[in-house]
Amino acid sequence: MNTYYFTLDLIQEAGRLLEVKKQQNFCVSCKNGNPKDILTSLDVELGEFITNKILAQYPDHSIHNEEAVEIAGNGYQWAIDPIDGTASFARGIPQYAISIGLLKDGMPILGAVLDPCTNELFSFRKGEGAWMNGEMLQPSAITDLKSSYVLFAAGRKDSQCEWAGESYKSLLTSVSKIKTFGSSALWLCYVAAGRVDGVVAGTFSSLDIAAAVGILNEVGGVVCDREGHPLEISNKSQRVYVANNQAMAGELIKLLESS
Repeated sequence: MNTYYFTLDLIQEAGRLLEVKKQQNFCVSCKNGNPKDILTSLDVELGEFITNKILAQYPDHSIHNEEAVEIAGNGYQWAIDPIDGTASFARGIPQYAISIGLLKDGMPILGAVLDPCTNELFSFRKGEGAWMNGEMLQPSAITDLKSSYVLFAAGRKDSQCEWAGESYKSLLTSVSKIKTFGSSALWLCYVAAGRVDGVVAGTFSSLDIAAAVGILNEVGGVVCDREGHPLEISNKSQRVYVANNQAMAGELIKLLESS
């Protein structure tokens, strides 16, 4: 089976399952007692569903599931976030997504991000393009901060509080619009689609949403660290800048990392 179309079929099947299951009772808990890190029983159930489907088709592949133990395999690795935006999902806010990506030797080669609430399906194949429901994605051409629409997330670490407060204040006086909501995977897809121009995230694990990173990279967008270096896909949580182009990424870093 073509792996790209397998991924599209799987993520849509997972989306339908989630929309049915969310109408039933499900449990909500805090990871390690941390109220900033929410987990639902559906995160676990959906993650197991996706994992089992992948292993049935590709038994020698490794799997990273945000909500489960790593499964070792060969040079191909699936990166799954069954519900990206769990806090929103748990409170009934329609800002969450399912993310499934495939990496080869650490680099995203294909993947998909599904918004189950709108049925918007973002996907990519490395070297071939990135799409939303079959339409080619195109980021905005904006390079001026004053005209930009930026999404901001402080992150979960208490150590980020001072930086987050100062950064939010700087953004308020420097960009056109600033918002915070929902799913990191969708944020990157929105940059790829030209809906927003940048994202600033205080803590960000790129492996969880490798599919979205691949989507944005495929259309020429930028995902980088605080020094402007291209972000390596990893499970490390770090500060990240996302932008429609290199110029915008540079402006955001200059604004928020100059002190």
